[in-house]
Amino acid sequence: MEARLAKFTVKGFRNFKDSITIDFTDVRDYRFTPECITDGIITKMGIYGPNGSGKSNLGIALFNIVPYLTDFN
Repeated sequence: MEARLAKFTVKGFRNFKDSITIDFTDVRDYRFTPECITDGIITKMGIYGPNGSGKSNLGIALFNIVPYLTDFN
């Protein structure tokens, strides 16, 4: 059985003092690259922003939850 992450919220992790949420099901009328949507879930995305805005920390936060969602350590 394949697990999918539909929504991710992080708060109080590294530079995320306030809460930030990414909803991978919020595809609305997205039509640019249909290959990025699978079964109503965003499977590929780009994160951009200025230096020091938390892009890398967001990736680290996502990787930190992998052991809790899978058998992968």
